[in-house]
Amino acid sequence: MKKWISVITLLLLAAFALIGTWRLIFPYSKMKIKDVSQAENLTLFAKNKNVSGLEVYVEGYLDDTAKINWTLLGKGKVNALIQTGDHYADTFAVNYLPLKAKSGHLTLRYRFDTGLDLSYPQ
Repeated sequence: MKKWISVITLLLLAAFALIGTWRLIFPYSKMKIKDVSQAENLTLFAKNKNVSGLEVYVEGYLDDTAKINWTLLGKGKVNALIQTGDHYADTFAVNYLPLKAKSGHLTLRYRFDTGLDLSYPQ
């Protein structure tokens, strides 16, 4: 009996390690804002059901100010967290509005959590 418990424990640890390694290698999905000089509404979709959390980052460069959801983006290099925490829908709406931005590039980096979340460094 003890041998089976040890085997099951080792199998569970191996499964968790494999999931953690997979998330380290491919932790985020990406989507680009097509034209930073134009307003754009995007919808992010979860790859799996049973969503329990969400992280959304925006990164890139802008020649002037813009707004994404409720976050103001300044001129220059952009690296901002725009959403994190509990989220139970399998979609998330992103509303981009250039205030004075005319050129640049922005990429959304996002991850829907599905409850089996192992901590890992970013």
